[in-house]
Amino acid sequence: GVDVFVAIRPEDIVLNPGPDNGHEQNVLKASVETLLFVGDRCEVRLELEGGERVLSYVSGRQKLTEGQQVRVKFPEEVISLWPASEKPS
Repeated sequence: GVDVFVAIRPEDIVLNPGPDNGHEQNVLKASVETLLFVGDRCEVRLELEGGERVLSYVSGRQKLTEGQQVRVKFPEEVISLWPASEKPS
């Protein structure tokens, strides 16, 4: 295998507070660290299982709370990959 950087736009990350069905690809468990309501959306800071942190934008109508456990889906059609030897700009 080759080491890569994975990039995705915050608005393309899908958050699901429901139970894991065990059949989804590109899904990680995370906890909601902070929520910031900005107009019609909410900026959500997440801590993934491995300790990495990511930022997601969701609808302001999505019901989330700080400390909540969620599943984080990274749809493959919106992921960008770069070789680890080249840092993305």
